Amino acid sequence: MGTEFIICGDKKEEARIGCAKDFVSILQIDGFDIKRALTRHQVCGHFSPWLEHLGEMELSRMLKPFEKKEIECYAMAAEVFYTDLKFEKPDFFEVMGYEGAKEALRELAVYPAKMSEVSKRYGRGECGGVLLYGPPGTGKTYLANALAGETSKLFVKWSPSESFRDNYALKRTFDLIKTAGGGVLSLDDMEIIASVRDKPGHDRALTNALLSELDQAVDVPLVVVGSTNFPWNMDQSIIRSGRLGSLIYVGVPDKETRVELFGFYSRGLPVGSVDFEQLAEKTEFYSCSDIKALCSEAASIPWKEAIRGKESREIGQEDFEKAIEKMPSTSLAWFEEALDIACAESVKKRFAPMFEEIEKYREVKNRGNRAVCYG
Repeated sequence: MGTEFIICGDKKEEARIGCAKDFVSILQIDGFDIKRALTRHQVCGHFSPWLEHLGEMELSRMLKPFEKKEIECYAMAAEVFYTDLKFEKPDFFEVMGYEGAKEALRELAVYPAKMSEVSKRYGRGECGGVLLYGPPGTGKTYLANALAGETSKLFVKWSPSESFRDNYALKRTFDLIKTAGGGVLSLDDMEIIASVRDKPGHDRALTNALLSELDQAVDVPLVVVGSTNFPWNMDQSIIRSGRLGSLIYVGVPDKETRVELFGFYSRGLPVGSVDFEQLAEKTEFYSCSDIKALCSEAASIPWKEAIRGKESREIGQEDFEKAIEKMPSTSLAWFEEALDIACAESVKKRFAPMFEEIEKYREVKNRGNRAVCYG
């Protein structure tokens, strides 16, 4: 179980986590001499010289409140702050579509931070909790990261491990953000952290630890963003005012957003005459990550031809069509599972936007739409 930090893309995430952990290892070896550790980390070839003087000053300033804490807490804080300083966070401009979700997040955290005087007058603080729910691959964690970018706040991502659950690690993460003066905490896999009580493997101690931290997270500009693909497997007691009181459905992208995504993920590639509108028509129920994968697959076709001696050419409509033929939506398995979920009416009402989209999927499937013929 650990605290992780993401910007965009699994490989980039792994590289950045590794970079931060390597820095902390060097920092510990050097007796927590920040300047020396930064210099040695650069020599190791992890990154080109990075505003060395400013980096040292900022890191020293941010770590000041942790100097008298135990070494484990100091090292964890160093990893968090190093990552936050070194790697640029996205903002909502880089999130395609989802205008409703972005505006709801702005109301939760951006406007109270940027217009604090008028917000305080109406009782709106900079703290709060929200649950992002919906199919996998729709960018829920990326939205949380972009929220941190919009507010220029610290971003920390915390994920539970199936094999090891440390309640103290969760508490330590909350304490770190509070000591740092606030931030955005992204809690992935909420169906594991706060699973329903009768579910096999349910860890009540972990759920209670989270409830306790949420109840105590007052008077600190801390925004907790939980995310889940399976809200029906969650303990519903966590979804109320003062905890994760706001609910935002992050569904599969609509047609207009899919057009934007095809353009976004094709940027920089030698794309010829391609009708993204037509591609969007054929990719209903495809997630954001699915469309990214389709663009990569389409580009691989002329690339493979070129490396085998054929003349280099642009990526065409037919390449994208072949990619769609080869790669069905990864969201279909989620929709199929959701069709058979038996939920109380109160749960269906609470997550109404999600169940409306599930019913839409059922209707499209019953009409025999090839794009959603699962299995």
